[in-house]
Amino acid sequence: MVRANISFKVGSLDNLEGQDVMSLLDRIMRRTCQLTKKNVSDEIERAVPKDTGLLRAVMQSSLATSEFDGSRINLHFHGTSYAQYVDNYNTSQVRHAIDPEAEGQYAEHMFKEAKFRLKLNWEIAKINLRAS
Repeated sequence: MVRANISFKVGSLDNLEGQDVMSLLDRIMRRTCQLTKKNVSDEIERAVPKDTGLLRAVMQSSLATSEFDGSRINLHFHGTSYAQYVDNYNTSQVRHAIDPEAEGQYAEHMFKEAKFRLKLNWEIAKINLRAS
């Protein structure tokens, strides 16, 4: 199955009141989105085979359009149908002198990494907000 988007919702806001709370949640979500886009972008550069430059560019540009829409973080990944084709390459086709870190099955790896980073960055943003 080809997935092109990942969403992360704030969750229930029951028993919370006031514009200050909404403002804090907004800041946490925006920071989470910003950190996650950077982390996933770095992972695309590291894990996606360099010989598939156009695919990397498409994934980077679609990721750049990812956003927090006020209640949900939407991460966009386009090019995943071609990514599945590249996933079928054997290791020797993607890992060589110019690309020693390339991984097989990287499209699925990118989705797992994005989900992990969303959760981690949510916690980091909450901690940083409390500290400030």
